[in-house]
Amino acid sequence: MTTAPRPARSAESQAALDAMGQRRYEQEVDAQRARLRITIRGALECVAWCAVGLAAIAWALHSTDVPRAKIVFAAGVVVGDAGVLITMLRVWLALDGADDA
Repeated sequence: MTTAPRPARSAESQAALDAMGQRRYEQEVDAQRARLRITIRGALECVAWCAVGLAAIAWALHSTDVPRAKIVFAAGVVVGDAGVLITMLRVWLALDGADDA
């Protein structure tokens, strides 16, 4: 099966196609930067939540008030894990929304 040759494009239409291609390339670069920014911020937030949880656990381990230390230890575990989980869900939703745009 043979196809008919394409007609040559005019200079104006070729310039318009080139401009559209350039705009799409710039949009893709901007989208990649946005995804990278969201991912890095999420990673830093996860590290921060881990640090908060570990600080509470460390305080509980050094405390001499045993009942209060048990509460703070449990709170450190919950805060550290919940913070990381919520941050990861937010990043996932943000990246999912960024892909749709």
